[in-house]
Parts: sequence; C-alpha cells; structure tokens
Amino acid sequence: MAVNQEITSLSDIMPHKTTWTIQTNIFHSWRNIPVYGGESYDMILADEDGTPIRASIKKQQMKKFLKFIKTGEWKLIKNVTLSKSIGKYRATTHSYRMCFMNNTIVRKCPSVSNDWYFDFTNFQDITNDQGLNENIYIDVLGQVVNFGEIKNKPTKKLEFELRDTSDERLSCTLWESYVYTMWKACENAGDEKVICLIRFARINTFNGERSIANAYDTSLLEINPKYPEVEEFVANLPNDGLALTHLAPKPKESKVVQKK
Repeated sequence: MAVNQEITSLSDIMPHKTTWTIQTNIFHSWRNIPVYGGESYDMILADEDGTPIRASIKKQQMKKFLKFIKTGEWKLIKNVTLSKSIGKYRATTHSYRMCFMNNTIVRKCPSVSNDWYFDFTNFQDITNDQGLNENIYIDVLGQVVNFGEIKNKPTKKLEFELRDTSDERLSCTLWESYVYTMWKACENAGDEKVICLIRFARINTFNGERSIANAYDTSLLEINPKYPEVEEFVANLPNDGLALTHLAPKPKESKVVQKK
C-alpha cells in the first residue's frame, strides 16, 4: 500500500483527523508494562525539525508492527490517533500522544538527518530549581566522578555523581536493570573517563536537594557514546586529571561489651 507523501510536521498534527503522514526517526523504544493498564510498546519519535512525540503500540498490535520498528531508522508513518498527553510525568513536551491503529502504515524511508536531537540540561538549572518542570524528563550528560556500592534491598540501586565542563556536580541514582551497566563501566574504567548520557531522566527533590534518576524503562542510558556532542563535551572538561573514585561503605563500629 502506498503512503501519501504529503508530510506534516509533528508540531502541526492535531487530533481532529487520523490520516496524517509523518516522517520520523525512532530514537528510543521500550516495552511498557505498567502496574495498572495494558501493556504497550512505546517509542520516542522525532521529525526533521527535532520535534519529539511519544507513540504507543498496543499489546494486541505488537505482532503486526514490531517487525517495522528499529531504533535509529527513519520511517514514514500514516494513520494514527492522537490523544491529550496526560499523567504526572511526561517524556516530551508535546501536547499529544500518538497511538497506532490497525490500519496504520509504516514504511522505511531514507534518512533525512543524522541529528539525535539532544537537549542537554544545565546542571545549575537542575540543582538551583531554575524554572524546570520536574514532571518533564530531561537529557543529561556528565563525567562520572564517584560511585557507591550496589544496594539490593528492596530493589537494585546505585548512586553516583556527575560533573559538567564547569565542574558543577549532580547527584544521580540508577535503579534495576540500569545499575549493572553503570557499575561495570566504572569498575572496568581504569584510568579512563566514564562519560554518562541519560535521556529522559527524572528530576527528584528530597530534603530540598535536587538530583536525577532513571524513569523506569523510559530512560535511555549510554556510557561513553560516540556522538559529536559528547566528543565536544569531553574536550571541554577541566584538565585536572580527576580520578574516578569508588566510595566504599564505612565499616560499622563494633560495640565493645565489658564483662562485669
């Protein structure tokens, strides 16, 4: 079936019709299994202008569409529904969320851009509460300067600290499947830098202090990725020879019991 080539920008699509044709890059995808509600396969799409939108494939449609979904590929997509983007946390600022229908058409198309549309948030803006909406996930890039021990109760958890090119620091926490990816990278780093890129990170506030964490499987973690933006970041880091530090737990003081 041919796809209408009249392409609409993601910033212009509206829910009043379903016959839009969009040209997008699939730059992140994951299986979404919420505590409440049906299972889905979710994606973050972006068009040539860099406008992102979250899209979903329902469980009963996965067999039909997942063979067409490959991260990093550009696609022509036609016939989708749009609904208001709601919920406490959101992966994009787009007003709407896209959902595939049974008659949705997905076709591979030539790449129109090599851009991954990063939107890295300044560390000071995060820690100083400079008008950032905590409900919108953010992109973060930093050098790992220290990391702690893996905690397994009640769930796997790893705390570490990042710095940026101005030597500003940012506390981070990874949960569950993300933990060992970071742990192995830090343990095997030797004298090399560990550069951490987290897309769709969640901002947390605890006791007045802000930090970031992965937002379940919505977040994308990359260690030492080879993007031009990352290479520029590394080139601008302070030339101070800062070594990665493993923060081992302090030994518990043993109580001395005096015999009477």
